[in-house]
Amino acid sequence: LYPQSTQLPAAAIRDLKTAVIYDDQLALLETTVDPLTLNEVAKLSLTWQALENIEADYTIAAQLLIPENGNWRKIDEQYSFPGLGLNPTSGWQQGDIHQDTWSLLPDGNLAGPALAQLLIHVQYEGRNLASTLADQPLDPPLVLSVPVRPQEPLTVDNKLSEAVNFGGSIELAAVEIRSEGDDLLATLWWQALGEPDKDYAVFLHLLDSQDVLLAQNDSTPASGASPTGIWQKGDVIGDEHFLSNAAEAKTLLIGVYDPNSGERLAATLDGQPLPDNAFRFTLTPE
Repeated sequence: LYPQSTQLPAAAIRDLKTAVIYDDQLALLETTVDPLTLNEVAKLSLTWQALENIEADYTIAAQLLIPENGNWRKIDEQYSFPGLGLNPTSGWQQGDIHQDTWSLLPDGNLAGPALAQLLIHVQYEGRNLASTLADQPLDPPLVLSVPVRPQEPLTVDNKLSEAVNFGGSIELAAVEIRSEGDDLLATLWWQALGEPDKDYAVFLHLLDSQDVLLAQNDSTPASGASPTGIWQKGDVIGDEHFLSNAAEAKTLLIGVYDPNSGERLAATLDGQPLPDNAFRFTLTPE
């Protein structure tokens, strides 16, 4: 009877072990979302169950966030009542199940595919209802992690004369260096040759003329925003790393490794293995 909202048959309250519970009033049983691409509409489906007879008209808020520089950047935010306001929660009876369909439209800029976090808030009179999962507080109410991609793969300028292959599924296509006083900002441009089998980390080691370690930086690509586990063939990722104490640096070592075992991915250049599975990039004085 309602656009974007359908009541489903429910003979009894479902198992709530994996549901997000809001103030013991509503349970979010299931969340599904279409693949997300910047500036393209995607369908979000939320399946709710009333745990009691509901009298209040709750507002539902959906937020898509991606990590950025230690904080969160919002790429979409939607507010609505169920059924675009035509199926309000007031009047829902205990045990009723309603499936609500939304439209998401992420926007902004991305340096390649990113893992977005979907938060679903239930609000009443400007207050967020407390949320729990498996009887434990869930704050914020993160219900799903979902990749979001640019509309087209990024382009890479100033490519290396020969790309560096890591493990057969990842390629280092370019390295850009910008000096900031005694500090250095390195942007690594990665291209996915396939689908990496796990979330790998990247290491950068700054060495002086005697190969003494001056500084290092270890992180998942894009400071955690673009884990390799979501990469698909053809994806291009811009990955920034900041290193201090770079005044005497002559060489930048770059490698990829499994953060759980510490094992480095095999690195090859023009089909030849690289020592220590690391690529040596010579820093050119400005």
